[in-house]
Amino acid sequence: MNVLVIDNDLQNRDLCCHLLRELGCVDPRFVDCGAEALRVAEVATDLDLILLELELPDVHGIEICRRLVALLPNVPIIIVTGRTDAAAVRDALDSGAQDFMTKPLRAIEFLARVRVAMRLRGERLRHFSQEQRLTTRARRLEKSKTDLERIACIDQLTGIANRRHFDTLLQIEWKRAARNHTQLSLVMLDLDDFHALNELYGHLGGDLRLKNVAEAMTKSLQRASDVIARYGGEEFVALLPDTSTEGAFAVAERTRACVENLKLPHATSRCSDVVTISAGVATVAPRLEVDPATLIEAADVALFRAKAEGRNRCCAEIPRVAKLFAV
Repeated sequence: MNVLVIDNDLQNRDLCCHLLRELGCVDPRFVDCGAEALRVAEVATDLDLILLELELPDVHGIEICRRLVALLPNVPIIIVTGRTDAAAVRDALDSGAQDFMTKPLRAIEFLARVRVAMRLRGERLRHFSQEQRLTTRARRLEKSKTDLERIACIDQLTGIANRRHFDTLLQIEWKRAARNHTQLSLVMLDLDDFHALNELYGHLGGDLRLKNVAEAMTKSLQRASDVIARYGGEEFVALLPDTSTEGAFAVAERTRACVENLKLPHATSRCSDVVTISAGVATVAPRLEVDPATLIEAADVALFRAKAEGRNRCCAEIPRVAKLFAV
């Protein structure tokens, strides 16, 4: 048992030392002022009990008690003082002391109160340890939940958002744009002649190029609000909130150029000797009564036209319900 005795009364210190030995504390630590007590407490890691006199030469014991409780919340403090007034008892307990003894010390009382304090400390430490275990378990569960949610939202091959997450984001951004009367743009992107690429380089080669392309597409987006997702197979989609047709077309063209500049070999492409993409752009001013699928359909039509016009290019399309939109 490690005990700190804070007292400038030499006679009382000797008595405490003698009584503490009966409890197994062979080498209690003594200090005679509040400042030294605080210095000890700031670096102490093994204290089990503090005995504190209220009348110290530098700082009042009540203030020292408050600071010690803040520094060592799990270490019990017993006030040992010559004061016997009710106010002293009240102030000591209010400041965080666990118990109060008056001088001159009576051996039986001293030993009993110290034993109780140590027993309560043991219970407090067990409770604290249990709380820590529960907190750690709760954090692990929260992390597991976050990881599972992330896995559910991420395409495992490319590491970008998956179709499920895109569908959720589209609904959210559609409603937000409808409320705020802003535009919402979508770019549908597709690797050119990907099936031929797979046949030539194999599925592993195709997967590697999908990863490279997804990374380039992600880097081409310049706003935190813009999202690139894998829509399925070799198809990707970029969701661009609060973006006009011109702005979305610029994003599409920048993305197309970023992929082409990777210069990934594609010997069986009908439009280039490197991997390229085609892009379809659509922009709407959403309204709640209109299905967001309208935007996807328009971007898909634009993508089909980009393919038909030779691939490795961007085209834009006006949604079929354009009369409902003020774009």
